[in-house]
Amino acid sequence: MGFVYQITSEQERAKLEPKLLEAIMKSQYKWRTVRSLAKELDVPEAEIAEVLPNSESFVMARKPNARGEALFSTSSQYRDQTPFWGRLLGAGANKLVR
Repeated sequence: MGFVYQITSEQERAKLEPKLLEAIMKSQYKWRTVRSLAKELDVPEAEIAEVLPNSESFVMARKPNARGEALFSTSSQYRDQTPFWGRLLGAGANKLVR
């Protein structure tokens, strides 16, 4: 039986969230995977996978990447880098999960 690591403390989540925000904001890509963020930050994927979908600071793309991995961006970066008409069409087509 395998062990699944979970972040149990809000304090630990609070420490990881700013690191995730910075990694996504400084990236050349608007969308990032849990795997790529875990590798960059040297943090277990399970920790990142617990924080991203449970924070209002991040949005998840409706469609995964070619490997089937969920894609995440910051709410502000999505808003800043996507033209208004793109956000409007995306909202109508359910491009984001939140």
